[in-house]
Amino acid sequence: MTRPDRKPERVDPEERLQDVAGWEILFALCKCEHFAEVDIRRLKRKFGADTVLRTLEPKLKCAKCGGSGARHFSL
Repeated sequence: MTRPDRKPERVDPEERLQDVAGWEILFALCKCEHFAEVDIRRLKRKFGADTVLRTLEPKLKCAKCGGSGARHFSL
């Protein structure tokens, strides 16, 4: 996925999945600087809407470099 046209707004790592509005697009930034859209509905089904974003960061895997753990989430 290409970088968004605007600079993504960093999300507070203490926010929960339920705090992300349905119309917002959540991105994860890898340590290799690769941005990828995250499927919020899938994460809610798998981990629950009450899950804190910070706890999901180490569970993500980059599709580009294969590294695990997101640097942070952005909208």
